[in-house]
This record gives sequence, C-alpha cells and structure tokens, in this order.
Amino acid sequence: VTVIIATGGVLNGGTNLGTADVVVADGQTLTLTAAQAEAETGGLTITSAGDGDDDGNVVITGLAAATEYDLSNITSENGTVTAVIATGGVLAAGTNLGMAGLVVADGQTLELTAAQADGLTISSSGSGDDDGSVEITGMNATVAYDFSGISSENGTVEAVIATGGVLNAATVLGGVALSVADAQTLTLTAAQANNATITSSGAGDDDADFVITGAVAATEYDFSGITSGAGDITVVFATGGTLNAGTNLGTADVVVADGETLALTAAQADGLSISGDTEGDDDADVVITGATAATAYDFSGIGSGVGTVTVIIATGGVLNGGTNLG
Repeated sequence: VTVIIATGGVLNGGTNLGTADVVVADGQTLTLTAAQAEAETGGLTITSAGDGDDDGNVVITGLAAATEYDLSNITSENGTVTAVIATGGVLAAGTNLGMAGLVVADGQTLELTAAQADGLTISSSGSGDDDGSVEITGMNATVAYDFSGISSENGTVEAVIATGGVLNAATVLGGVALSVADAQTLTLTAAQANNATITSSGAGDDDADFVITGAVAATEYDFSGITSGAGDITVVFATGGTLNAGTNLGTADVVVADGETLALTAAQADGLSISGDTEGDDDADVVITGATAATAYDFSGIGSGVGTVTVIIATGGVLNGGTNLG
C-alpha cells in the first residue's frame, strides 16, 4: 500500500498510516512527529517521488536524544530529510539516522560520539535564540573525521580528543572547537592549526600539550585560539625566512629547524621563547631586526640550542635599563 502526499504540511495527529509506504510529491514538505515516523515496527518508509524533480522533503519533529530511533527508511533523492532534537542529552547508541540531518532546538545540547558525528549535518534551529549546542566525545586524533557539516549560530560546537597523537591529515574540523584531555599531546600541522580553537580540558591537571609542525615563516598564521592551562604549546618552523608581519603566535614557544634562519622584528621577538631543534645539529639562527635602543625588550628566552642570535639596533641611543638581551 502506497500513500502519496500530494500536498505537504503537518501530518494530522489522527492519521493512522498503518503499514503504508509514503511518497512525498515533488516540491512538497511533509512534517511529522518522531512518534508518527516510528508508528510501524522498524519505522515508516517515506520517500520522494522517484521521478520528476524527485525533491520531496521530510521534517521529523520532537526527537529526544536518549530515545532510540530508526529513520533509515526515510529518504529523498534530491530533497532533504531533517530530524529536530527537541530534548537534548546523549544520542542513543542504537539510533539510525539514515540520511537525516539534525537540528538542535534552542537551549538544548546534543552529545554524541565522534563516530556518530562523522559526516553528519547538525545545526542550530535557525530561528529564536538559535543556540542549540553540540558536544562530540571520544575523538581519537589519528582517526579521520569530517565535522564540516556541524555548526551552531549562537551555541557551542566542541569535540573532545580523548586520545592524542598526530591529527589525521584527512580530518575536517569545520568550525568545531577542540578540547584535549589531560596528559595527551596533540600534534597537528600549521595549516590545520591556523585559526583553530583548541584548548586543554579546563579541569583536572589541565595539561594537554600541543605541537604545531611544518610552519613556514613567510606564511601568515593565527594560533591565538590555541591555549593550554598547564601544558606546552610549540610551533616548529620547518622553513625559515622573515616571520610574516600578520602572524599571531599566541602563547606558543618557537622551535626553528636545523639549518634554517628565522628573522623577526624586535616587537615580534619580545618575550618569546625561541630555540633550535635539540635533537639535531642545533644550528638554527635567529635574527632580530628593528630594535630601538630606548625601548625595553626581553630576549632572554631566545637562544637555547641555536647557532647564533643577532639583534640589530636600528635606532641608537641609550640602551633601556629594562632590556634583557639574553
């Protein structure tokens, strides 16, 4: 038995579809509750027309995260299937979303594992406070995930890395902020770290470490969103040259690869920790330009394990009593 919904809208609460398959006509949207979608054992079968534009849409409302659902039989070839999480919490392990994208209602937080979140489309409501939030747990740095479809306009979207290591090159974080568990080290490339928000746990020992590799001096980066309460943040410049004027290193320490020379201004170098690669030849050089004698600088953190450190005084005068040349 097949029921064709020629005119979309909200499915009447008194309608009993029995075991009928449902087809949504082109250009129409059928809205029904999760209870109605699950009325038949195994869930209703709802599809788009199968010909023409084949773009009927389905919206399923009233889902509770903790309840198990099977939406695998609800599909649309060229339309959309959307499930609205009205009550947040931990997504039931047995829930099968099929092709449905999720919308998290205002004021609610949806928690799900990295495996469940991989490849999903999840958003806030798009109206009202538009502040539904998403928390992704159990992420392993070495596994590839695609979180590019997960966002919230005014809420938060965070993934917790429980197991550190080298961040998989295929992982797409989108706008997801990362939190790294205590005692874990996350290693990622400068391209992956650029403009990312990555923090330690904010509780317990709060000591996650971050190592950013493959930085190129001439490329502009913003690492200001990477922070750790009690851990270390290190940026490794694999390619020397003049540090880009727009680069924001945040609170990171800098390591310069063997055989490379990093040139940066006195203003950029002030207060930084810059060292060489202690496992290699220890022959990286640092050149600090544009210093003004009358200005106080702290270069005391520059020089461990490097070849030479040179400070160029561009403007002479009396050396400031507070300057530490290291």
